[in-house]
Amino acid sequence: RSGPIPQQIAEFVQMQALVAVRDPSRVVRHTAGTVITTVVNCMGIAACRPTLDRLAEYLADSNVQVVEGSFSALNKICEDLVTSLTQNRDAPSELTQPFVGWCTERLLPKVFDFAQLAAPVQARQ
Repeated sequence: RSGPIPQQIAEFVQMQALVAVRDPSRVVRHTAGTVITTVVNCMGIAACRPTLDRLAEYLADSNVQVVEGSFSALNKICEDLVTSLTQNRDAPSELTQPFVGWCTERLLPKVFDFAQLAAPVQARQ
């Protein structure tokens, strides 16, 4: 973590990045994912939960580009947080539980939906 961002600024940046995750341009979508990942790393899961929930909701969008942008952002976030968890294996559960709980409750059920044969082919790529 590089340090907290003022809450009002973090909320504004997240709101704008969520719009950008839906952009037709792949470069814009991926950049938005990087921005969201940076905010999550600075502010923590609990402070960014509404944004993470929205990204998880976007996985059910009918627009393939929106789904791709959301997966890209969530992939970056999960990579960073899993690395952090691995490096801090002895961290108290109150520090790790927000991420683990969110993944269990919100993210994994959506990801499992994409693993089913009935899911659109582009969603399983």
